[in-house]
Amino acid sequence: MSDIYNILAKYFAGETSSEEEQQVRQFELDNPEEYRALRAFWTTKGAKLSEFNTDQAWEKIAEKSNRPKRVFLLSSLRRVAAVAAIFVLAMAGIHLYNNTNTSPVVIQITTSIQKDTVELDDGTIVYLNNKASFSFPEEFDSHKREVTLEGEAFFEVAEDSKRPFIVHTNHSDVTVLGTTFNINTQDQETEVSVATGKVQVKSIINSETSILTPNQAARVTSQGMEVFSTENNNYVAWKTGVFHFDESRLQQVVEDLNSYYGNRIKLIKQDADCLFSSTFNQRDLKEIMEIIQLSCDLQLNQKNGYYELH
Repeated sequence: MSDIYNILAKYFAGETSSEEEQQVRQFELDNPEEYRALRAFWTTKGAKLSEFNTDQAWEKIAEKSNRPKRVFLLSSLRRVAAVAAIFVLAMAGIHLYNNTNTSPVVIQITTSIQKDTVELDDGTIVYLNNKASFSFPEEFDSHKREVTLEGEAFFEVAEDSKRPFIVHTNHSDVTVLGTTFNINTQDQETEVSVATGKVQVKSIINSETSILTPNQAARVTSQGMEVFSTENNNYVAWKTGVFHFDESRLQQVVEDLNSYYGNRIKLIKQDADCLFSSTFNQRDLKEIMEIIQLSCDLQLNQKNGYYELH
């Protein structure tokens, strides 16, 4: 088991081979909490090797864990010393190899009800939907550009033929050189939709790989990967506010609109058989709801900016 901690330290320092990266992904899949804890330890600012303190380090890890700190520490005491020693020795070797004692600074941004836009070190622009969590290094290394996403984001990746851009999600690794695409990663699945360029999607479950081109998408789950044509033109409407509906089911219309207007619409009449057609460009939501009401012959209730369709 000690080998995996050496590999993890190499991975966090950007020195792993493709085979070792696969081992890391499998370890993360099998041990998600321990992986997050070790990653947190690596990226903990100020954790210098010359000042290493096992208790303090694991206290910091516990603070980042979803479990209560006391439970986390008690469950880990039997292996903390050994794991920490292995991990620190591995880090020391990596640092000596790189002739540096500094770890990369990792920044994490979490959105709540507001969207956000981030410009990365290489000029890549990332548009974060609400309830997204995005981690990225303050500076990319000379070999590759790696980020981690939970939730939904649209990427405009700056072209760099020498450094692939890799997005890690719960289910897949998405690799590009320069393109635009949307990723929506949730607990049960990750969906990747391509707007321009080419995107490689690789399942971390079974290593299945697909190359996507514009108007293609891939859905990755624990069961495998499904590639399909993007029938829904509104997959980036949450960012642009531009919607195009062509005989779309009312349930899909409400879902798409909610992605941009902050879940302010509730369809009470779930069995409504209306097929709705219209185009909206950042239009006022009240006007949109009145159009839907008339087009689908529904009752509309409004209260404090929220709408119900009966």
